[in-house]
Amino acid sequence: MLMKKYTFLFEFKKGTYVKQVLSADIRNAIIEWFHSLNSEEMSGMTDDIKNTLKIELDQEEPILIDGMDNVWCMFFKINKLSCLLNVVESNV
Repeated sequence: MLMKKYTFLFEFKKGTYVKQVLSADIRNAIIEWFHSLNSEEMSGMTDDIKNTLKIELDQEEPILIDGMDNVWCMFFKINKLSCLLNVVESNV
């Protein structure tokens, strides 16, 4: 199975959090990224917010950014907080 590298740029509260995961496709990459999140490393991340984020991730599809190859965006409103997730796919 061909693995690809996915870079996640997550804008949350006043921080930008960047992680990379290896996965065969973007949906599995999102799952891997979510499981790699450490609430203690993210200012203001609570279990409640993380649980709501999981629900949003399960319900939403990443949107391919117009005119770009392998760059997606997801936007969430969680407890009045705006959260932006950008994902970039690259070959390993």
